[in-house]
Amino acid sequence: AMSDQQNKDGSKLMGRLKGLGRQGTDTPGEGGPNRRASKRVELPIPVQMKIGEGGFEERRLRNVNLVGLCIEDGGPAAAGEMAAIQFEGYPRVCDPFLLLGKVVRLTDEVPPAAVVEVNREATGEVALGQYRKLVLHFIRHRGLLEELWKGYFEARCPACGWIGKVGERSKTCAKCGGTVVPVNS
Repeated sequence: AMSDQQNKDGSKLMGRLKGLGRQGTDTPGEGGPNRRASKRVELPIPVQMKIGEGGFEERRLRNVNLVGLCIEDGGPAAAGEMAAIQFEGYPRVCDPFLLLGKVVRLTDEVPPAAVVEVNREATGEVALGQYRKLVLHFIRHRGLLEELWKGYFEARCPACGWIGKVGERSKTCAKCGGTVVPVNS
């Protein structure tokens, strides 16, 4: 269909993101919708993630697609667990917001990334609107992502082997809480 080909147009991305998390679009074996759902947009920004009854922990978003998002170092998550992802507000872009969903799988990496399917109803239209604004902003202004990572560095935890970005102020492992060292040292 013509509209499927037009989805490549940046203005169509907003329409695709409006459907984010729509139930039933990512069922294996179905036709077209789940194929489009696999198109990912890189968005490596810091977020706070809570799994189940645990507390919020600093993580980094990797990418987003039509039905969900991928979060680096998913921690002790398991498929089926509920997840809450808190986004900071960004001046002149969006207010702080919270996405709710469930972990659908973990990647094979070490440590594994968590793939979270957004629950549209639980999240609500206001938060989904903030999310769309954020994603579209960073698609249009790629250079701003570099600015977000000033004050962060790639680190490794000698105790458990975790590797990821940490802030200059909080040089602790996101997995075990141990003291990290810069990767390039």
